[in-house]
Amino acid sequence: PCFEEEEQQFERKYKNIFKLLKANKSYKEDVDEIESLVKKSEKKDFAFSLLFFDKQKNAFDILKLISNIEYKKLVKKLEHFDDFRKAYDLALLNQSFTLNDVRYNFFPSESSHNAEDIRKLYRKDILNFLEAFLHGYSISYTDMIRRFTDIYNRRFHRDNSDILAPFKAALFFSILNKVKPLKGMAMKGGNAVTEVQNEAFRKFFETHEAIYKENYYRQGLFLLGTVINKIVVAQQKKASQKNEGGEGDENKKGKPKKATSTFLKKLNYSGIPAHRVSNLLAEVKNYTEIYDEQISYKEPEIWGNIMDRLQGIENSGMKGEEVVFYILTGISYAGYLGMIHSKKEKGEK
Repeated sequence: PCFEEEEQQFERKYKNIFKLLKANKSYKEDVDEIESLVKKSEKKDFAFSLLFFDKQKNAFDILKLISNIEYKKLVKKLEHFDDFRKAYDLALLNQSFTLNDVRYNFFPSESSHNAEDIRKLYRKDILNFLEAFLHGYSISYTDMIRRFTDIYNRRFHRDNSDILAPFKAALFFSILNKVKPLKGMAMKGGNAVTEVQNEAFRKFFETHEAIYKENYYRQGLFLLGTVINKIVVAQQKKASQKNEGGEGDENKKGKPKKATSTFLKKLNYSGIPAHRVSNLLAEVKNYTEIYDEQISYKEPEIWGNIMDRLQGIENSGMKGEEVVFYILTGISYAGYLGMIHSKKEKGEK
């Protein structure tokens, strides 16, 4: 764009547009600064290009050129991230929700792969994905599900998984569907006659209707995940109870224990076949009875919702990665609710 000559430090401010794609918390501050520059220009909008290259000692390899990126369309996409971050009060948890999260939750990084593998693997995939997102091309639903479960599986077995990652992935799928519906996401969603009584869960399904509305299998798996989260919390609660300590063992009294194994280790993050969901249901039900005393908030009606929605899932055609993904979204969202409740409770005190 054309700016008045007296505009100081234009180059520095203009380059903030590239910071937008690497932001760690929120886009608002950088967007506002760039908007002020655009208002001073002779144009209402502008386009720019991104060149990705690998500079070696004796070579300069161009990896990809993404051209004609319209600034205003980009900002509209990025505003969806800030809208969800605000709606879910993620700042209260000191949590980000940006393209940077997408990069780490769906593609290899030092959290999931060895350094050598990161350099070799998926670099082209990341750039192809970025181009599709920036230009609003259709993105494969199946591909994104597989990418997420692969990364989550690797991170879980490295003991550095992020409990909020599946929740954020669901938010991102909603954003993608606003930009351009995910390719291959539509499927027959089963049937249900019961209404979800939990207001937070019901609202989540309504907000992310492109994913959950009238897709009762996905709803059922999500609700099953919320119950699994209750079991995990109960296991942690039981393990963290103060050590009674015996005679001559005074130094151990009052030290909290940490659960070394929870129900989360029973899940196969590579994928759970749809025909095995009934077995998982029985196991989850059994664990809720075992930890009945430690489960502080019970929702007896939720089992009716779950059983109602998961009838016939073995014939649904859902892939194993999908099954575990939607269970994880329930575990993650319930975990998020617990974190928010805890933060607000501490704030009131």
